[in-house]
Amino acid sequence: MTESRPHREPPGFSRYLKRAQKLLQQPKLTFKLLAKIPGKIRRHPSVSFWSERIGVAMRLLKAWLKGEYTEVPNSTLTALLAALVYLVFIIDLIPDFLLWFGLLDDTAVLAYVLTRFNRDLEEFERWEAEQSSSQAQRRIVDKSVDNF
Repeated sequence: MTESRPHREPPGFSRYLKRAQKLLQQPKLTFKLLAKIPGKIRRHPSVSFWSERIGVAMRLLKAWLKGEYTEVPNSTLTALLAALVYLVFIIDLIPDFLLWFGLLDDTAVLAYVLTRFNRDLEEFERWEAEQSSSQAQRRIVDKSVDNF
């Protein structure tokens, strides 16, 4: 029998959860923060392993902020945004300028959040696929109507 171990929050992460809760109430500021993420990933080789999942998290947050996708718990939104805030800010538990030591904590936070909330990310990806499929079907119908 396998026991599920409780998830341990990374040290100092609770401060970022509080920041994320406030940011979720300020969509313009959140979109600005999300725009910084791709550049950070390019300069941050230790998180490139997570780049695909980070992309899904960013799309989920953007869709939620636009009101397009609402089937996500607030705890997931907050944790995903907190991890991205942690990644962007240079001063965190171990400052990024301390060579690779400073990048390890960013990677650990991303691994914790993206793994813990993976089910919600997968549900969002299914929703995205459904949206793409229905949009493609609408385009096919529109083209057939235009041919008459």
